[in-house]
Amino acid sequence: MKAVRIRSRCHWLSRRAFLGGASALIALPSLETLNAKFAVAAGATPPLRFLSWYFPCGVSRIATWPKLLGGLEPVKAKYSMLLGLANVGSSPDHARGTRAFLTGALQGFSFDQRLGDALAAKGGNAPIHSLQLGAPDDRCEAGAPCDFMTSVTWRENALPKQMRPDLAFNALFSGFDPGASEMAAKERAALRSSVLDLVLEDAQNLSQILSANDKHRLDEYMTSIRDAEADIAALGSGAGTVGTACGQPIPGLSEQANAFKSMVDNKGRVSSAQLNVAMDAHIEVMALAFKCDLTRVISFMTGSGGSAQQSLGTNQDYHLDIGHGDKVADFDKVVTWEMEKFGKLLARLDAEKESDGSSILDNVAAFSSSEICEGQRHNHDNMPVVLAGGLGGKLRLGAPVQVGNKFVDLFAFIAEQMGAPVTGFGNASLIKGLTG
Repeated sequence: MKAVRIRSRCHWLSRRAFLGGASALIALPSLETLNAKFAVAAGATPPLRFLSWYFPCGVSRIATWPKLLGGLEPVKAKYSMLLGLANVGSSPDHARGTRAFLTGALQGFSFDQRLGDALAAKGGNAPIHSLQLGAPDDRCEAGAPCDFMTSVTWRENALPKQMRPDLAFNALFSGFDPGASEMAAKERAALRSSVLDLVLEDAQNLSQILSANDKHRLDEYMTSIRDAEADIAALGSGAGTVGTACGQPIPGLSEQANAFKSMVDNKGRVSSAQLNVAMDAHIEVMALAFKCDLTRVISFMTGSGGSAQQSLGTNQDYHLDIGHGDKVADFDKVVTWEMEKFGKLLARLDAEKESDGSSILDNVAAFSSSEICEGQRHNHDNMPVVLAGGLGGKLRLGAPVQVGNKFVDLFAFIAEQMGAPVTGFGNASLIKGLTG
């Protein structure tokens, strides 16, 4: 397919534009050149987004929770601990607490799905309704369906998380077809040496009509996609530490579970090194998904409920050896690391600027918590909760806020602030102290 030469701004049809060529499409970041032309017709304000970051097994003691948030220091003015929030749960607590993480119940749609539906209904959603991602982990708990442990996103049934960042990247940026056979995937990969190579001519044409600032932004944007593609290609080639399971030629999603079985030990764990690389790659995919405005709703799980992940080189089972043991220092070390990864994502979003000078983080509500409060008690009150972002100036964060109430009340509040109220959740009016 020959690239279409862009000679003037009149070729643009909307604020959200695409580079296209040879069966590849890449969404562009917000550009001032484009916004200046279409500010009246399309509106130049950045989109609002929601992200949930789940971490398993709660914390050792809720009193130590504030000491575990050092990884959020780079964005300290843009996050708050929310105090007093509760969620529902009952035995088995890990499974049912995880099922209720975004639903506030043991049944029904999760908030991210209701929000995606509400955004779509008002014409305010991106091309992809929502993303469900997570670090590789596989664990069940007696007395509840396995889906209750492995997913926080629900419609009629659980929506499984994509645990492979290479597949997530290709689905977003390379037109990945989950129904393709392995042979078709190989042929497609051979034709597509790089997403960026296929649209290079379009990008060069576009650069000729952009302002100096936009030329810099476009170059920076294309470089960030190239870097992410290279990092994830390294995982697949064996150059990274994720291992050869990610090196299979982009298989169909039905083959995903079998590919990952080779990455875990007989307790369902992956090594600390493998987990670290997979997490960093997922962070890059999420940042690019928001930057490209491919989706406005993302859920991420750092592990399954009652995670069996190896605990940062300690060779101990996270749940049984640490969460249920008397190893508070090790437990705190794991949660600190999970918050460092969350902080890395927040800082990445804060570094990306929108067309109006704000950052992506300034236009996000990023919610983080767990399925239980304390590992030993298995309680669901006074949960460890962090809320970060700004939602276009509607959130005023930076200091702890006594919120009280339930998760679902907070979700209803966030949806209202995004201009997309949801039904079937809590009472938004109960949430105080988060707006200026």
